[in-house]
Amino acid sequence: MTTTDAPARHSRFFVIGEVVADPDRNVLLRHGEIVKLEPKVMALLAYLAANHGRIVGKDELLAKVWNGAHVVDEAVQRAVSMLRTALGDDARRPRLIETVPTKGYRLMLAPHPLEAPVAVNSSSFAGSRPLMMLLIALLAGLILGAAFMNMRRADHIAPPAPTPSPTPRAEPAQPAPPAPVG
Repeated sequence: MTTTDAPARHSRFFVIGEVVADPDRNVLLRHGEIVKLEPKVMALLAYLAANHGRIVGKDELLAKVWNGAHVVDEAVQRAVSMLRTALGDDARRPRLIETVPTKGYRLMLAPHPLEAPVAVNSSSFAGSRPLMMLLIALLAGLILGAAFMNMRRADHIAPPAPTPSPTPRAEPAQPAPPAPVG
């Protein structure tokens, strides 16, 4: 791998530790969960992966990842911080991205190409909280929708016509007889 090539040009996926990266979609698959990244953060990961094991300085990152755009140095620090969070790495005890004071950053693990996308297995599906919440919300929506439709249908059905019952014929009221005088 040269220092300017993205990792695994023949594959759009690559693996770093326990994380699968999909640079085309700006997502990571970590512990069965999909983690979305900003495009610059993914570009940073791809560049560090292409240069794994080598210290990459801030000036180089600004030139290659930010294409020489005039941004503050904190933009690099912010992107590295977001990348560490997405990867589940810790700056104090790094496993993936090392900060080399006054020099730059180094990806500690070599990336490996992944020829096919990762199939999400049942255990990772069960562990995916956002996906489970979405499925629960959809199921609740279906149940509520069915109940609502049932109520609306019941409103549109006319109640059965009352059965005529025999009622006595009402006789016209008779005037009361005069009261006796006396």
